[in-house]
Amino acid sequence: MDCQKPADMFAIVLGEKAIGTISLSHQNTINHTARIGYWLGSAYWNKGYASKAFQLILDQAKKREINMYLQQLEKKI
Repeated sequence: MDCQKPADMFAIVLGEKAIGTISLSHQNTINHTARIGYWLGSAYWNKGYASKAFQLILDQAKKREINMYLQQLEKKI
């Protein structure tokens, strides 16, 4: 029985320019876990773009009832 869903990938966009990507992958439908991965162009580091994208994808994960140790992650943000 396959309990893993395919990854959901999103572009991180500034204006009309894609500056990176973020994904929710390894989504396990049995134990409600997943992984978050991202890539951001170095010119856009330390400007809050990845943090904002991370928060948005965490919100999506919550809607999907994915645990992902969310309380621990939120304390670090």
